[in-house]
Amino acid sequence: MPRKLLELASVESPFVWRTKYALAHKGLAYETVRLGFVDIPKTCEGRHKTVPILVEDDGTEVCDSWDIAAYLDDTYPDNPLFEGLGYERAREIDGLIGQHAFPAFFPLYIGDVLGKLDAENAHYFRTTREARFGTTIEQLSAGRDGVLPDARKAIEPLRAEITKADWLHGDGPGYGDYIVLAFFAWIKAAATTPPLEAGDPLLDYIARGFGLHGGIGAQLTGGALA
Repeated sequence: MPRKLLELASVESPFVWRTKYALAHKGLAYETVRLGFVDIPKTCEGRHKTVPILVEDDGTEVCDSWDIAAYLDDTYPDNPLFEGLGYERAREIDGLIGQHAFPAFFPLYIGDVLGKLDAENAHYFRTTREARFGTTIEQLSAGRDGVLPDARKAIEPLRAEITKADWLHGDGPGYGDYIVLAFFAWIKAAATTPPLEAGDPLLDYIARGFGLHGGIGAQLTGGALA
């Protein structure tokens, strides 16, 4: 049985993209299985609630992007994912994404994600996300153009980290970089309005990152980032 990566259908997941980058970094081939939100509990006999799910040739299942990264480094030690930055520092980069990027941008683009889903998955997405935020998706994304300048300012701590060197890991990219690139892969796939301004130093970094591993980001469709 070939290695499989279970991911979302119709929309992209930033956590799946971390795993796509990690697998490419390791040079590991895989087949993609795309699932709707409502299909995830029905797969793997209900053992997992989220994607990504990595299913190895021997049937080994690993869920959660961080657990997958650790598993890949333990099982395939060549080309370590955390070399040059370290696991704990990569966790700090993840914290910057979680504390600044997601809160700033996710509410603004949640409506774009909803618009890509079929009726059954749209209902699931709407009810779960509106329960999480305590308001409607339409209210979350209302007035996006006026809020975007503040969202761009909110990721200044991330921007400051990115501009210190070509890659967070030093001479080459690693999992910390993939965390950042995966977030922008998700937002590019969802966006109907560009999230960044022309000239943002993040754009060069993202373009180089999307070009990694044979142009992994070239498969992305969606809107412009600036």
